Amino acid sequence: MTPVCFLVEPRNVLLEHMLIVDPKVHTKMSDRNIIGFIRHGAENIYMFAGGAAFLFGGITVTIIFLSTFGCYNHLRKRKDLFSSRTMSLYWALITALVIDMFSGAILVLMPSCFVGLSFLYGAKHASILTSIAMRSICLYHIMANVVLICAVRPYRDAVSRLFIQILSCKKSSITSRSNKVFDRPSRPTSAQPQIVGFEGNSRFFNYAQ
Repeated sequence: MTPVCFLVEPRNVLLEHMLIVDPKVHTKMSDRNIIGFIRHGAENIYMFAGGAAFLFGGITVTIIFLSTFGCYNHLRKRKDLFSSRTMSLYWALITALVIDMFSGAILVLMPSCFVGLSFLYGAKHASILTSIAMRSICLYHIMANVVLICAVRPYRDAVSRLFIQILSCKKSSITSRSNKVFDRPSRPTSAQPQIVGFEGNSRFFNYAQ
């Protein structure tokens, strides 16, 4: 039986589990002491898990902040070496990365912390909060791609042109170009090389001027 079940299951179910594990415990301890012992152990587990999560989150946020600051500082120092188009693309990519990290903190870290605190303090609607948190975590990958497409201008322009072509039912220019490339004439023109003849293993080529 997991510690989560200890916090959300009713009192009689807890006592039944304790009696199944060790029937002698109920004779030595009262019902109130049993439940207090179980909750105290579960709280210790959640406190350890919550502390580890906050420590990991703090280290991750610090690494992200230092990495982002280093990228901005590197671009600022190399501003004279790159063209304006390259600089704008780099700035857009770094901005998209920063927004992506903040969206991850909002959609993943915060719901996980809320769920941990709700189980720790025995909230009545902990299962509903868990369901909402799981759906929020699943939305992170979609939001990351949306942020990347909206922040970087070449991606944004390409997606907008694609939607315009789909809505207007126009033929793609790439398809028309590929058809022109593969539609070659069957007869050689005057500018193309013509093979006059060959004898044995040696070949003789005569190029028409």
